[in-house]
Amino acid sequence: MKTKMMGLLGALGLLATLLGGCGGTYESGVGPGDGAAVTGNKTQAAIAGDKAVPPTAQYMPLRVGAKWNYRFTNCLDGSGYNVTASSNRAVTKSGATWYEVAWWYDRDVRETICYRHDTAGLFAWINGQPATGFALKTPLQVNTAWTGAPWAYKIISTDCMTTGPMGTLRGCVRVDGTNGGITRKTWYAPNVGMYREEIWFGATRFGRTELTSLYLPR
Repeated sequence: MKTKMMGLLGALGLLATLLGGCGGTYESGVGPGDGAAVTGNKTQAAIAGDKAVPPTAQYMPLRVGAKWNYRFTNCLDGSGYNVTASSNRAVTKSGATWYEVAWWYDRDVRETICYRHDTAGLFAWINGQPATGFALKTPLQVNTAWTGAPWAYKIISTDCMTTGPMGTLRGCVRVDGTNGGITRKTWYAPNVGMYREEIWFGATRFGRTELTSLYLPR
């Protein structure tokens, strides 16, 4: 179950200011709300000749050296483990630039995912397989929907608030994915990435994944 659940969390699974008490660490050359987090020369600011910053870029800042640390908690028994996502290099696939992110679950690499933004959204290229789905889809507005078999996704909010170990963040995009009786609720925070995710089986919350620290180099 652990491998299966974390595979789901990593695969299609990151304007506001960080508010409230901080139990985690935010280490970065830029802070939340700083436009350089999106437009810096180490981020993916232009794809395939499009000089405009893709709309989804602020909700998943892609750059070499970025690192997200998470804690997964089983809500049924309180057990948990650490998850780390590290972007180690930029690669070229099918003539486009992708950012390779290795997802580690308790120090064991489970999968490598390549991400890229363009005007259509945030794509994922999983374990060397061709990109087949979106983590985020434009337009970034309520009720935008898409599918990534066997999941169906919908944007629930583009300006919501969520709380985690690093504090309370505003201006988040929430995406719900459904697959039979399973629902995955994901919150993406501006200039941070995926901040929180919950897995529900019907009316029962099975687990949650929360960002505990973040490093974004310039």
